[in-house]
Amino acid sequence: MQNNLFYRLILHIYWLTVCNCYFFLFCIPFLLSLFWFWNHPNTITLLLTLVSFIPIPPALTASYHVMGKIIREKQVELTKSFFYGVKTNFIQCSMLGLFQAILTIILAVDILFMKQHALGLYVIPFLYILLLLNVCVGIYLYPTRGAS
Repeated sequence: MQNNLFYRLILHIYWLTVCNCYFFLFCIPFLLSLFWFWNHPNTITLLLTLVSFIPIPPALTASYHVMGKIIREKQVELTKSFFYGVKTNFIQCSMLGLFQAILTIILAVDILFMKQHALGLYVIPFLYILLLLNVCVGIYLYPTRGAS
């Protein structure tokens, strides 16, 4: 029964769905802060939004951890593996995620500032390349953290 293709397909869909639900639970504080503070930006609301971003990188790493475990072992205790991945990588991923978020904010502010100057025509593409490089580093960094 368990070697049936339909059963394995349903089981993988279930694992993906539950893993995404767990990841979404970790994203809720950030989404709520964006929803409440989007129209009233000031220093405190931006700091609250940045602090609410802290759980997202460890949850992303835990998702990678669980998906890698599914691929390697073909079977997984999803809840246990997900929260183990969050627990073991929380500090490192939170710090790396905060660094990337701060870097993204700095680059976005620089882009907005440079749009008001004539020199910005030459500098803005470079800033966009740095922003893309920041995303590429995150794409590489979080799966390697999840391998532990």
